[in-house]
Amino acid sequence: MKSIATLEASEIAALATIQNKLNRESALELVKRARETLESAIGMLENYAEQIEMASSNQEKSKLMNYMLHHLACNITPNLRLDLFANLQAEFASTGDARSTGAEHPMPKSMG
Repeated sequence: MKSIATLEASEIAALATIQNKLNRESALELVKRARETLESAIGMLENYAEQIEMASSNQEKSKLMNYMLHHLACNITPNLRLDLFANLQAEFASTGDARSTGAEHPMPKSMG
C-alpha cells in the first residue's frame, strides 16, 4: 500500500471524490434523522398541549410545562446531533468544491 506522500494526483482526486460522496450521503442521513427527531418532538408537544389543556389546576399545568421544557432541553437538542452537522459542515468547507464559485448562498426554496 502506498503512503499518502507517494499517491499520484489521479489517486488523490479519486480519494477526494469518494470522500465527497460519503460526506454528501452522511449529510442526507443527518437531515433525515434530524427530521425524524423533530417530527417525534412535535408529537410529544401535541401530547403535552392536550395534557395542559385538560389539567385542572395551574399547579398541574406548571408541572406539565416544566416536564415539557425539560424534555425539549434534554432530549430533543442532543438527539439532533448538531455536533455532527457542524463537523460535516466543516468537512465540506475544508474540501471545497470546484463547481462552486462561492458567489451563491444556497437556501432551501421554502426559506429564500
